[in-house]
Amino acid sequence: MRLHTTNINFITLIILISLLFLLYSCNYNYPKYEHEVLNIIHHKQDLTEKDFLIVIPGEGCGGCISSATTFLIENQSNFDNSIIIFTGVLDKKLLRNQVGKKFLDKDNVIIDVNNLLMSLELKSVYPYYFKIVNSKLINKSNFSKLITY
Repeated sequence: MRLHTTNINFITLIILISLLFLLYSCNYNYPKYEHEVLNIIHHKQDLTEKDFLIVIPGEGCGGCISSATTFLIENQSNFDNSIIIFTGVLDKKLLRNQVGKKFLDKDNVIIDVNNLLMSLELKSVYPYYFKIVNSKLINKSNFSKLITY
């Protein structure tokens, strides 16, 4: 009987440690991505004065990407305090024709030429954004939520 109790205590301990590890890993900050983001923006932008980091993938949900891009272009003055990154871009000329040279030349619009944001952890078929708080990326969310923000 004592052996059975010891096994149950050991299993309970393993479950508790696993739960604690899981809770610890569910951190809403994305510090490991901040390095990639800083590499992409090449210190062209400072996160301290920014509200959002918006990522538009080059491939995926065509309607979602098109809607997000159109919304950003039509409301670009509302996103001056945001960084907009196009990633997974296969053809820069095509992107320039789609969004316009003037929009693409804005200081806060960047092309991720090395596709760093296409890594497995960040790759998405949908446009997404991070809220920036105290120069930290938090709460990765679908871009459609930002439109209703």
